[in-house]
Amino acid sequence: MTDSDEKREKKRQKKEKKVRKKQKQQQEQQEGATDKKNMQDLEEKQIEPIEQNEQEVTKVDHTRDDDNDDDDQGNHEDNDNDNSNTGGKRKRKRKRKRKTETEGEEQDDDNDVNVVNTLDTASAVQDTVFVEGIPFDATPDRVKEFFVTQGNMQPEDILDMRLPTWQDTGRLRGYGHVRFVSTPMYEKALTLSGKYLDRRYLTIAPSNAPGGGSSKMPTTLSLPAPS
Repeated sequence: MTDSDEKREKKRQKKEKKVRKKQKQQQEQQEGATDKKNMQDLEEKQIEPIEQNEQEVTKVDHTRDDDNDDDDQGNHEDNDNDNSNTGGKRKRKRKRKRKTETEGEEQDDDNDVNVVNTLDTASAVQDTVFVEGIPFDATPDRVKEFFVTQGNMQPEDILDMRLPTWQDTGRLRGYGHVRFVSTPMYEKALTLSGKYLDRRYLTIAPSNAPGGGSSKMPTTLSLPAPS
């Protein structure tokens, strides 16, 4: 081999060595880039679960806060409902109390009215006689005259006369009530039962006696005592 050949061989080997070195550097760079990318991917994969966990923890915290807010609101609503129910119960109690008091007052008023009615009824029949057999053509003055003359009374001893009349003719219906100013006059009137007034005899009885005619109260003609 000549010297020129050796030089060319050396140059070729040297050039091949540079090419292999350059290829090796490029391969190392590519591998380094690949490793770096793999590391980045690995880091990202490791970071994503952490971020997800943080987001889930944050979400759980918000959920808990919302639940706590709902619980607080529910407690407030329950308290409001309790207060409302308590207020409603108090109002109902006050209404029942007022209703009971009103009913008691109405019952007292009814009792008072009943007492007054009883007193009025007792007063109406006190010293009052029921008279039957009065002539139909008689007048109230004639009936009054009968008690004055037959019972030796004064006109003022007769306090009131309730003598029913017929609505069409105005004539007496043959019976009535006569009230006297005192018990002695009332008792004296009872003794006149069986005596005649014109052509008919009279039946005189206490107005509250059975068969005394206390329930007969048609249209009446009252004759007040003279003043």
